[in-house]
Amino acid sequence: MPAASEHRFRRLTLGLYACVLGLLLAGMGWYLASTWREQLHQTRDQLHALTQLTHQAVQIQFDQYARNLDLLASQLQDGHERDLGLVRRRLIQFAQSDRGIAVLNVVGADGQIVASTALATGAAKPNLNANPVLRGFLEQARAHPRALQLFHPIVSPLVHSLVIPFALAGPTQNGSLFYLVGGIDMGRQVQLYHALLTPRQRAAGEVIGVLGRGGYLFGAWPIPGPNAGPPGAQGNLDNFLLRPRNGALQQDLLKHPEALRGDVDGLINIGLANTEYLGAFQRLAHFPLYAFVFAPKPLVWQNWWHLTLAPLIGAAIGIAMLTLIMGLSLRLQRQWFLDTQRKNEQLRSAYQAESRQSTALGLLGQTLVMTMRAPDAHAILQGLCALATEQLGCALVWVGRAAVDAPRRVSVLASAGHTAYLDDIEIALDDPQTGQGPFAHCINSRQPVFLGIDTPAFHPWRDRARAYGIQDILALPLPMGTGQIDHAVLVYGTRPGFFTDAHVVGTLRQMVQEVALALQSLLARQALERARHAESAANARYHQIFSNLPAGVIVFNAEGRVQYCSAAFIGLYNLDVDPQTFVGRPWREIWAQIAELHVNPEQTTQRIKAQMFHNQAVEDEIRLRNGRVLLGSYVPLHDQGQPHGALWSLQDITSLKTQEAQIKKLINQDPLTGLANRRAFDTRLAQCLYALASSQQLVVGILDLDYFKNINDRLGHQVGDELLIEVSRRLGQVLRDTDLLARLGGDEFGLILPDCPSLDHLGDIAQRLLDAVEPPMQLNGHTESISLSLGFAVQLDGVIDGPTLLRQADIAMYAAKADGRRQYRIFGEAMEAQVARRESLLQWVGRALREHRLELHYQPILSFTTDAKGLLVASVRKAEALLRLRDELGTLHAAGAFEEVLDDPQLAVHIGRYVLHEAVSRALQWRAEGQRLQVCINISPRHFLDRGFLEDVKQALRAVPAGIRDLIELELTEHGSQLNGQQARDVVKACRSLGVCVSLDDFGTGSASLTHLQLLDVSTVKIDRRFTRDLFSSDADLSITYGMLRTAQMMGLNVVAEGVESSRQALALCVMGCLHLQGYVIARPMSAQQLHAWLGQWREALPWIDQIEGGLQVDDAAIQAIVTHSIGIRNLVQQTIGDQDRDFYLQPNAHELCLLGTWCTRQAERYQGGSPFAALLSSHAAFHDLARHGMTEPGIVDPTALGAASQRMRQAFWDVLLGCKATEADQQA
Repeated sequence: MPAASEHRFRRLTLGLYACVLGLLLAGMGWYLASTWREQLHQTRDQLHALTQLTHQAVQIQFDQYARNLDLLASQLQDGHERDLGLVRRRLIQFAQSDRGIAVLNVVGADGQIVASTALATGAAKPNLNANPVLRGFLEQARAHPRALQLFHPIVSPLVHSLVIPFALAGPTQNGSLFYLVGGIDMGRQVQLYHALLTPRQRAAGEVIGVLGRGGYLFGAWPIPGPNAGPPGAQGNLDNFLLRPRNGALQQDLLKHPEALRGDVDGLINIGLANTEYLGAFQRLAHFPLYAFVFAPKPLVWQNWWHLTLAPLIGAAIGIAMLTLIMGLSLRLQRQWFLDTQRKNEQLRSAYQAESRQSTALGLLGQTLVMTMRAPDAHAILQGLCALATEQLGCALVWVGRAAVDAPRRVSVLASAGHTAYLDDIEIALDDPQTGQGPFAHCINSRQPVFLGIDTPAFHPWRDRARAYGIQDILALPLPMGTGQIDHAVLVYGTRPGFFTDAHVVGTLRQMVQEVALALQSLLARQALERARHAESAANARYHQIFSNLPAGVIVFNAEGRVQYCSAAFIGLYNLDVDPQTFVGRPWREIWAQIAELHVNPEQTTQRIKAQMFHNQAVEDEIRLRNGRVLLGSYVPLHDQGQPHGALWSLQDITSLKTQEAQIKKLINQDPLTGLANRRAFDTRLAQCLYALASSQQLVVGILDLDYFKNINDRLGHQVGDELLIEVSRRLGQVLRDTDLLARLGGDEFGLILPDCPSLDHLGDIAQRLLDAVEPPMQLNGHTESISLSLGFAVQLDGVIDGPTLLRQADIAMYAAKADGRRQYRIFGEAMEAQVARRESLLQWVGRALREHRLELHYQPILSFTTDAKGLLVASVRKAEALLRLRDELGTLHAAGAFEEVLDDPQLAVHIGRYVLHEAVSRALQWRAEGQRLQVCINISPRHFLDRGFLEDVKQALRAVPAGIRDLIELELTEHGSQLNGQQARDVVKACRSLGVCVSLDDFGTGSASLTHLQLLDVSTVKIDRRFTRDLFSSDADLSITYGMLRTAQMMGLNVVAEGVESSRQALALCVMGCLHLQGYVIARPMSAQQLHAWLGQWREALPWIDQIEGGLQVDDAAIQAIVTHSIGIRNLVQQTIGDQDRDFYLQPNAHELCLLGTWCTRQAERYQGGSPFAALLSSHAAFHDLARHGMTEPGIVDPTALGAASQRMRQAFWDVLLGCKATEADQQA
């Protein structure tokens, strides 16, 4: 911008500054004037208010004087001449009643003082007419009778003090006048004015008082002068009040004598010398007096200055800021003018560059059009070469590609210009000569390369280039989006310095970039088309797979619309629609059709909505109104981390849930007595401990039958079972509903008393229990009596856990037995010896651990697999490591001798580490010897849940290769609910991730349940020996074993049966489908050396294996038939059979219609002619005849006989199913 514009802009800025500054100053002047006027107005209002206050006070005072004196005159008008002593006393009383009266006289009409408060009665009394001034004063009073007259202050000759004279003329009865003449004490009057001023007003210099018309002050405050003193100081009053005043107020009253009130401004001859005052006055009624108040003008100025000081400072700061801003503005203007000039220069340069770029943009536009219209990659490359030669004047342009394989020859993909130059040219990147040219340099460096024909790298083609007039060569890399650079564009110029023009080079590079993007886009579209084709084919395959799945599947997208629905999904809900009709419809419409089919539609709908809202994988059970139970699996679908819909699959698990419910019932209930079993007892005990209040005491009891074994051995198991049933019934009758009685095993019962009031009450309960079993019992024709031994443990302070309570109760029970049985004991200090024994046992085991006297023995597990012919083949693939202790004398002790302390906190971790390392070392040694044998290691729950357990496992596996870590299997046995938590699940998952197998030991007992199968990722379960031990004699054990076996197998788990002690048990378990057996019939636990020898001849030691391998097959139908029979016989014996089953058993051909009869009919041809099969048919028919007879004629058939018939039939059944060889094999074993 020209300099004139700059100066003109500067003048405009300065003018604006001057205008703003002038307006600011004018506004400030107006503000000061207005605030001064406001301050004056406010000060005058305050003065008038104080004047009004003073006027009222003085007016009231003088009116009071007038009334009182008039009253006194009325009292004296009859007797003032008769009794002068009485008159004087009245005057004195009057003066004393009002301290303001300094002196009071009664004066006759002739001016003679008759009585006085200042003169004694007999003293000489002056005549007031002798004084001209006082004579005039009396004349004034005579002119206005009965009205109080005031005179200017004088010094009273009677009291010799400054007073305000007053006179009141009063008539006597004869018509003459007398006068009450006196003086008001001026000191008292000044005190009145002093009291009217506040301390602030006194300090500020304000003046208050009363002025008469003659200029005399009738009182004021403060009293000026150097001799000023406190109110009443006589010297000050005489000097100040005896002289008339001629100040501003007096001058104003002389000018306006009729004024009642007004304002005064000027010197007042009162207060500060040479100081002007502002004041206000008001006339008193009935008296020629004016009340006034004055304030010094400097005080008004001071208040005004305090009010305006802050705005003045703000205005000054504003002016300073305005000036500063104006200075900065001028400086910024100067800088802006300089920047503008510089930008104009840059714009001119940019315009010149833009003119060059317009050509480049046009060329780039042609390149873009060419790439959009080209049908394929070759056309794009050829178009690039043509545009570069035609528009930029290049001599030759060609595009080449280097092969991947050696020697990486370069092929020409497109060219334009002097293409004859390329004839017979061969370039290979691995060639020592041609591999140093511009193409090779560009490919290797991935950067543009510029060469002249005289450079050594271009030597092989120099002569050919000169023949075509080529001087410079530019090689540009052409990225194809594959991550490797194997394409390049070579451009040849015909004049030296052709490629030194940045415009030409930049245009070429941009053209190559556009072509590269176009090629990448073309390749991407082609790849996308191929992917779409592949996706379409895959979708077709997926639809075919989903359609053939037994599970129902429905898939919906992120918008909630159905993308796929299988026919199985429709079938699970019994819908009569085509699955394709659901595709494309919103999920809400589909759900509206099936919501009412659920047991609880609203709750199910809310749960499904929550799953879709949280969009996380989840499984839950869905119950339909028709009784079916579905397992729903909600799986979110994601595409590159973004939600892409979800898949919902449904699987019918109705039969599985039914079996699970039956198994749970069998697991939680003792099948013989109907009481709670050990598992239910442990659960209830844990609940009571958790909910125990501080004011309650929990009692746990252990009840054991005395000499039960004698009865059981003498009369048989059936009588023993009846006795247990009767004892359970009697004990239950004497307990409360809140108490729990459970059969813990054999003849041992557990008792929980949740809230026992006192030990005395506990004694009463114990005695009732003892008395309940005392009466004789009729058992299958036998009269038997039995007694109890009871032990109790009391939980008082909430610090004892369940196992400890049970241990204490067990100790107390054994104490009762030791004391003679048939009594109860409560655990206390006397039983601490038992605890001491446990401590001794802890020390014994701990010392053995430290002295390396612990050993591992191994019990092999026999496994069967199916060969190509469908036959079972036996093998030994694993062995369980069992702990043994060798004492100081060399005697070997089984774990049962010290098992109770293995889970103790002092030993659990240390022993667990020893077992881990020893078992892993043994497995590695066997593998080195050519024997692949998996070792099963029992892990203490306490060690398993210890923080360092995983590290212990890792340390033990350090020398084990990852591929063979499955040779190690960890066996978990829970005591209580320790394995129910999240920590247990995490540890099991971590072990599986290390390659280690995990199994669940003692499955079916109170220690391991279906919950653990659901929560823990185990691969194997081991059925406890208590279920396999009485497989042939116990209906419940057979049912439970088969149910657990099928449940575990349906969950994909291996099953090992423990406690197999006879070949007949082994054969029966194989028929039931249990193909992994462990027990004494196979081998007892042995040392590692003994096991190595046993593995060499185990087949000879187990001849009964030949029968299994010879054609023994799993027969589910047979097992289901005998299990169903077992349930029926139990209902018959316990007389809990239903009406429907009763009708069935009453049919004459019931033995042919039941499951066992149906199985026999199907197997008749197979076993035709065999005596065992004939015995089965006969015993089966005899059982049904006996059952029918017992139901038609109650009381005739003894339940014991019915049980015996059932036992004979079961014996015949197993003889048929297992074959007679089983008995022979048992005898050999």
